[in-house]
Formats: sequence, structure tokens, C-alpha cells
Amino acid sequence: MSDKNRSAGPIPPIRRMREWRLYAEDGSRFLDLRLLDNRGFLGAKGRFAGTRAKNGIDLGLLKEAPGRHADRLRKVLARDFPEIRALRFFRNEERALAALSLTRGGLFDPLIRRDPPAEGGIAAAGTGGRIGPEGAANPATKGAAVHRFFLPEEERARLATLPVRLIPLPCPEPFGPSVLAFSDAGMADAVPEDELPPVLPFTALRAWEDFRGMTTPLSGGRRARSGEGAPSYSEDLWRRTDRRLSDFFERQGPYLYARCPRQDWEAFRTRALAGGCVLTPEWELPSIVPGIFDDGELKKLAGALGGPR
Repeated sequence: MSDKNRSAGPIPPIRRMREWRLYAEDGSRFLDLRLLDNRGFLGAKGRFAGTRAKNGIDLGLLKEAPGRHADRLRKVLARDFPEIRALRFFRNEERALAALSLTRGGLFDPLIRRDPPAEGGIAAAGTGGRIGPEGAANPATKGAAVHRFFLPEEERARLATLPVRLIPLPCPEPFGPSVLAFSDAGMADAVPEDELPPVLPFTALRAWEDFRGMTTPLSGGRRARSGEGAPSYSEDLWRRTDRRLSDFFERQGPYLYARCPRQDWEAFRTRALAGGCVLTPEWELPSIVPGIFDDGELKKLAGALGGPR
């Protein structure tokens, strides 16, 4: 889970972000494999969502008020998640997580590693884990789940049987609501949602269309609005990392699990930063293949981690 007070590590002050790269005040550039701490795939891209957010600010949609944009976002998500019976929107993730206490269940994240790696290998991932009070992961048996978009089909099917899911929209957190999705409408009735500033669903609608254009074949008006054709964020892109990074990460779809043991994680992250890449702060969670990168960036990263230059 994201932690506003957690140090991001030895990353220098960032001057600007464009697409999947961060530009520091000292002139250095970093490839972002953290991707909003695994909460968004397009958060640093903002090709359409950034303009949309600016338009919403220009319209003054910054105060909590009823509006049609939340209803439109609800309809779009209901269409793309047909197994969901009710949605609840919140101003931020913290308020959504607080509302989960009303469901009498814990929150499970299928990307959490359950066991320490043996001899530098990764543990079983995608098997489900519960975030305990110490951050430990235990086998998931009930409760709510974080929705992950690129899990194996059998894992997605298992998570769909749980009563509640937290759906992290692919939108920068300040400009998108947090979403709880319920498989039982009766359970949702006990969870009141926030009244949102309309700029949040206004922006999230555009970010969602952009994300769908990258990951799902679209047609007609949806394809025209997204500006995309065939999906570009797919296995063909992800496996381009294997040549350079397979010695240091085990890849599952776009998810990159470091092969180093937990006790070496901070040193591993520091070397990766020297190689021009920002990894997720947590050893338990994977980094993510970005939507755009070049082989030179991966070669530099592999060299910094101890591979051939």
C-alpha cells in the first residue's frame, strides 16, 4: 500500500516527469519502474489525462458536488467489470481502506510474496497474501482484494470470487477517485461513499479510456477517443526485457520480481538507481515494465546490477 510518509530512497529532487521517465534537478534521467508504487500504469504518462485534469481545473470542478461525471465513470466501470454489482467512490485510498472495516474483512494483495526466496530466487508470487499489522503476508482466505490487471487468468478468477475489490484506477492519485467494487450489492449498501470533487471522475474517465486503448482491442468511437489501435501494453513488449534483465528479475507478465534476497534489497535498489531506474520501495512487491523504454536503458540497468555492459 502507498505510504505518504515513507522515504522514496536516494532519489534526487525531481524537476519534471514525462511519459515513464523522471528528470532530476541535477540533469539525470530515470526510467520509472515503480509506477506509483504499483497503483497506476499511466500515472506518469498523462498524455490525455493530464490535459483533462487541466481542463477540469479550468472549469472549477474542485469542490465536492454532485455531477454527471461520477455516474458516467460508474457506468464505464460497470461495463468493463460485469461481475461487479455495486461501486463506491472515495476521495483517496485512505478513505477507501477505512471503509473496508465495515466489510469485516482484511485486504489482500495478490502481488505480495509469501515466503523468503531460496538461494536468491523469488518466492511464489500471485498466490495471494494478507497485509497484516507488521506488513507480513499470510495466505488469503477471505476478505477484500486489490485488483491487479495483468495477473494470470486463474488468479483473476479467484479474486473475482471475493466480496470486495479495491480497483486502483490508472490515474495520478490527486486526480482520480479510489474505487471499491462489491460483488454483493447488499454489502455495498452498508458502505457510504464520498461526495467527490467532479474533477476526479472527470479526469479518471479519460485516463481509463487511455488505459483501455493500451490493453484491449477497441473499435468505433472508443478507438477514436483513445487514439489507439491494437493493444501496445502486452507480452510482446514485456518480453523485450528478458534479454537484459532475466539474471536479476523473474518476470510474470509485466511484473518484475527481484531475485535478490530481502536483506540485499536496499543495496539492489541503490545500484538500480545508479543504473538510471527507479524500483518499487518494497521487496515484497514487484516493479513493473513501463510502457516505453529502449534497450540502452535496460543495458545500463543490467550493468549497474552486475551484468555485462
